[in-house]
Amino acid sequence: MSTLVEQEKSKYDRMWDYPGYKFWNGPSRVTKFMDKCFTGKHSVLEFGCGTGMNSLTMHNQGHDVWMMDITDHSLLPEAKDALGHRFFVSPIHLIPDAIPHCEFGFCGDVMEHVPTVWVSSSFAAIKKKVDCCYFLICGVGDTYGKYINETLHLTVQSKDWWIEEMLKHWKTVEDCGSEKSTYALIGRK
Repeated sequence: MSTLVEQEKSKYDRMWDYPGYKFWNGPSRVTKFMDKCFTGKHSVLEFGCGTGMNSLTMHNQGHDVWMMDITDHSLLPEAKDALGHRFFVSPIHLIPDAIPHCEFGFCGDVMEHVPTVWVSSSFAAIKKKVDCCYFLICGVGDTYGKYINETLHLTVQSKDWWIEEMLKHWKTVEDCGSEKSTYALIGRK
């Protein structure tokens, strides 16, 4: 593992161990993703799954779900019990070959955490694993990193910047309800 990967993993090991960081925004984010991307049951890979609750929601609705995160300190017990056998520890730009190709990807509040030098290789790796990916990307600085003396949002950029980066890898990029500081974008092959 490279030094930067080790540093990022260590940072998130500490962050996920911080009381109060393991919150979940609820099923509305996943519902919006499913409404925008597909109908029926599909295979889904969640990139940067955090607590695993988004993946668990999709799994409970009958989808074939896989998940990954840079650390295993993030998973809540109920997600680990249901999907721990489908969880991989890895940074996004180095997705393990053992993760199967899926029809759809979900990547919520993750890309802004990726070091800028990994953004392009992360999009390339995601595109190899899924045909369509729904991204929620925050365009402002983080508020939790201060609790461990770290910066969590390493790539804070405009929506246009993110769209331009995505178009280097995806045939089409759709803005599907971005707000002022949160960009909802879908990349399709």
